[in-house]
Amino acid sequence: MRSDYDMCYAYMSHNTTWAEAEAACKALGGWLGEPRTLQENDFFEKIMFEHRGYAVWLGGHDRDKEGEWRWEHAGVPLKDGFTFWGVGEPNDFFHREDCLAFYYESGHWNDIPCDHEHHFVCEKPADASSIVVPVVG
Repeated sequence: MRSDYDMCYAYMSHNTTWAEAEAACKALGGWLGEPRTLQENDFFEKIMFEHRGYAVWLGGHDRDKEGEWRWEHAGVPLKDGFTFWGVGEPNDFFHREDCLAFYYESGHWNDIPCDHEHHFVCEKPADASSIVVPVVG
């Protein structure tokens, strides 16, 4: 787990669907990562490139209404802030791409089917109660 921007981020290296990833982050007291500024997006990109995965889930989706992308945790529309979509994205290919992933190869966001399985990044506030101290002895 790494800390930056008053938040803690954890890269999860097992493949899950978007819903499973969201549930796993909630179980840890957080949520799927929501890079809402260029600086946060750059940090997510560094995390992703350190692990050289194919793609990581982010916390955005348009599952409730097609074309109306929002951050699940913050509850705000993506269009009201920073975005990093790839060229021609989101495109809802075959009318089944409703979840947001950050692609290693393109270095941009893409809408993909929520039932695909990818690694993911969890996010939660960096406060004293979220610091894990190993016990030795």
